[in-house]
Amino acid sequence: MANKKQKPTVFERSHSKKGQVQITVNWIYIVIAGAVILLFFTGLVVKGKDAAEKNIAEDVVQVMGNVFTGAGVSEKTKNRIETSGLAEFTFQFTCTEGVSTFGIKDKTSSVQDTTQPTFSPEEIKTTRLLLWSLPYKLPYKIVDLLFVTSINTKYFLIAYDDIDFVNEFDTATDDTDKTMKINWQSITNLDEVDPQGNFQIRIVDLDGIYVKDNGDVPEKVQALADEKVTAVTFLSGNLGQYYQKQGIVWIKKGKPVEIISLGGKRDAAKYAAIFAQDGDQYNCNMLKAFKRLSLVNQVYQGKLKDLQTYYTDNSQLSLTKASCYGLAGIEGFAFEQNMKNELDAFQGKIETCVFQSKEGLTSTSCQDFVGYAHAVSNINQELQSECIPLY
Repeated sequence: MANKKQKPTVFERSHSKKGQVQITVNWIYIVIAGAVILLFFTGLVVKGKDAAEKNIAEDVVQVMGNVFTGAGVSEKTKNRIETSGLAEFTFQFTCTEGVSTFGIKDKTSSVQDTTQPTFSPEEIKTTRLLLWSLPYKLPYKIVDLLFVTSINTKYFLIAYDDIDFVNEFDTATDDTDKTMKINWQSITNLDEVDPQGNFQIRIVDLDGIYVKDNGDVPEKVQALADEKVTAVTFLSGNLGQYYQKQGIVWIKKGKPVEIISLGGKRDAAKYAAIFAQDGDQYNCNMLKAFKRLSLVNQVYQGKLKDLQTYYTDNSQLSLTKASCYGLAGIEGFAFEQNMKNELDAFQGKIETCVFQSKEGLTSTSCQDFVGYAHAVSNINQELQSECIPLY
């Protein structure tokens, strides 16, 4: 008689899953490494065959688009792309109505993306791109936010009150591989800002008091083109205001943006505001994240139903674990504040913010995300003590 196929053990399943993860991560790095090689040789071809520029530009844009996708799913990782063969070209990044477009300036080819939130300067001209991703959680993980910059885009962080974030930024951006380090400097006075031949600079005012509308631009950057000198200031109430140089003064660029997050270390939404070109690009890409939030929250609503079914089918547990029934929102046991009610209300706010509100991310529905995320997080922590947590 044929032997029955045995079910895999927990160890085997775990080992298999680990192997799949390793294969996925390795594949991502293979794609990135291959893209780097292709870009190098593409650069040589571009220099040697001007007649083929259009086709080459299309190939480069497609490859780069794949690289950004790969880097975006590699959590908490940094990658570099050597673009010395393409240094004469200017990469462009735009985002409108939840659709990002990447291309080469003055070339017709481009690629579009509706899922990966990507934050970067609008234009980059460099010999090396730097890519970095951080997970965005509200409170569970939603998506990895991708930051794209370059070795010749310099960031100046200035703070007195929020010096802790400067120290955190230092640790977060540090790397044993010096070619992967973000180009930045901590300053205590705007007079210390020196472009030193960089393609563009961004001043990050963490206290919200140094860069002001119609205030003077640092003397050493006054000769730079206006679009090459920008700033973002962080204001009370989790707001970020963007500025751009106009002659020798700063002018506001758009309205303040909402930094919708739970705070804490390596706050992905705050880091995204540092790397985004302006408020329009920031909001456009955060809209992608919130569209994904709608789907992820629905997944957790489904998981909660499974959890409720488990407790309902094992009614004897209600004698010893009544709080689990109350926290899960099971009828007849539900606490006033329970996971079902919070997830359902959260979903309603998400739908209103993302798909119905004409105000965009400035609507009160979007601002309410933080309150519901805190509530879900608190209930989940209570579930962890003696029940089955949701995540």
